[in-house]
Formats: sequence, C-alpha cells, structure tokens
Amino acid sequence: MDTLIIGLAQSGKSTIFSALTRVFTQSGRGLSVGMTKVPDVRLEKLTSMYNPRRVVPAEVKYVDTPTIGDITKQGSGVSGEVINAIQGADALLHVVRYFDEEDLGDEAMTSSELAVATLDLELITIDIGILERRSLRIKDMLKAARNEERIRLNQEDESIKVFQNYLEEEKPIRDVALSESEKVMVSNYNLLTAIPMLLVFNISEDQAKNIEELELKLKKRFSQDNREVVALAGQIEMELAQLEGDDEKMLRKEYGIYETGSDRVAKASFRLLGLISFFTVGEDEVRAWTVNHNSLTTKAAGRIHSDIERGFIRAEVISYDDFLEAGNMNQAKKNGTFRTEGKDYSVKDGDIINFLFNI
Repeated sequence: MDTLIIGLAQSGKSTIFSALTRVFTQSGRGLSVGMTKVPDVRLEKLTSMYNPRRVVPAEVKYVDTPTIGDITKQGSGVSGEVINAIQGADALLHVVRYFDEEDLGDEAMTSSELAVATLDLELITIDIGILERRSLRIKDMLKAARNEERIRLNQEDESIKVFQNYLEEEKPIRDVALSESEKVMVSNYNLLTAIPMLLVFNISEDQAKNIEELELKLKKRFSQDNREVVALAGQIEMELAQLEGDDEKMLRKEYGIYETGSDRVAKASFRLLGLISFFTVGEDEVRAWTVNHNSLTTKAAGRIHSDIERGFIRAEVISYDDFLEAGNMNQAKKNGTFRTEGKDYSVKDGDIINFLFNI
C-alpha cells in the first residue's frame, strides 16, 4: 500500500513522516520514502505456533513530498514530480496543522477547515487542467473520427463536462457518488481528487492528553465516505520513534500514549481503502498479504505470484478463529473447518490459505 504524505507549509508534514517511518530527513528535499509494518496480533499468534524461519507482516510505504501550496496564498503550483507521485498512490495522507499556531504570524492560515479546503482546491485545480487537456484532445480526434468513434468521443466529452462541473463547484471527485462506468473513466484520467484521503491532524503535547475525545470531535467534522481522520501528536511521536524497547515504553507511559502513531495510521489506512489481510503459514515463513475486501481467490493468488493466479486450481482455506480453536491443521480437518474453495470464493479477513496451482 503506497501512501503519499502531502500538506501545506508549517503543517509538520515531515515530522509526521519521521514519526511513522523512523526515517529522519530534512524537509523540502524532494521525495523521501519510508516503510512501516502493519500491526496484527493474528500474525504474532501464528508466528508463535509455527516458529518459522521468516515472518513477513503487511507493510505501508509512505512517501513524503515537498510542500504543496503556500500557507499565505493559493495556486502556488505543484511540481510534475509530485503530481506523478500522487497519481501512483493508493491513498493520500494530508497533514493538517492543529497545534498552537501563534508563531505563524497575523497573515498565516490558522483554520483547519481552511487548510483542508486550500489543499483540496490545489488538487482540484490540477484535475481541472487534466480534464481540459483531455477535452482539447477529443476535439482534435473528432475532426478525423468516423461515426462510431465520433459517438464514443462525444459521450466521453459529455462525461468530462459532468466531472468538470463537480470540480468547478470545489467538490473533490472522491466526495461524488459515481456509477461503475464513471469510476472506470475517472481511473483512466488519474484524477488526484478521486484518491481516498486520510486527514492526520497534527496536535500538541497538551492536546494529546485528550486525544480520543479530540479525534472523535474531528471525525464528526471531517469524516466522509472516502476520508478517514486521525489525531496525532507529531512531535511526541517523532521523539518516541527515536527510542526503542523499555525507553520507548517508559516514555509512552509518561505521555499516556500506548499505541504508536504508525499503528493507528496504518489501521485507519486499511479502513479507508477497504483492505483485509490473509495469511500463508508454514515452517519456512508466516506471512500477511493485503487484498481488497471481497477479492476472489484468484486475485489473492496473484498477490503472491502471477504464476499462481494463472495456474490456479483450488485454494485450501480455514479462518483464523477456526484454526486457533483447532490448534493445528490435522485437528482442523477432523473438525471439518479446513475446506476447499474455487475461483469464485471471496477471501475473508484472517483467512489462512494454501493455493494449489499448475503451470
């Protein structure tokens, strides 16, 4: 899962990146990449049962970007490198400044609502440009198009106008209820405002004392179908990310922050994208794999290797809970909870799967 971190100036964007990844870089220096493991107690339990040579959890890749926009004005421009990176992301993580802002000056942006709207407007402006260029391309193609092609191009141009109207009303495409055909069309255009958005509100140490209450308040104000909300004390989490073991545990206890910021953000990202995990197990390796909710067995097989998807025969499946109750595969077979599934089976969160294939 690729998550691109974006934000306005002085939002603490790079601080959040370091807190999530334990990668410490100088802000404003191009794209920075870091990985973090997705916490899963099920993987830990399976590991204790198999004692494998290797354990591979699901991971999230975070990419930190240069500042988008200027905190005192709109339309300051976004580089082509950042646009390309956004278009390749599974999700966007917008860091919103929510801590004490007195040091920003009289003309600075102090409203979190305005910060969210300003960055959305930056992305909307880019999307309008993408659609305008496609519309101009269609007009050129119509000059030499034959009847069937002309009909298709005119229909596409009409759809573009619908999307443009939403954007001109300052409505991100992610907030629009699209038909299945419209979703396909939007994906072809790589529109930035169609990408699911995670809002991370960067709060202060004092605010962190009531983080659960504050996060609930922010969710009521900002959550939508394709938007998740997390409150995170960026500076504290970055300091904690530089510690390990007992030192980190002791300081977390002092702050009253027991779950890491990276864990909370990773879980929110999974909810946002509708992702689930299935497992493959054995003495060599216990591994978590990530797929979309309701993915078929063939799609899950393809996550492991394209050859397994291509040569798929069947899948041997047991739920995590059933396996835990049985204690081992032999007992699971006696219990009748270890079963065979075909190509039409929708993988469930926590399934333990062995794929049979032939190439």
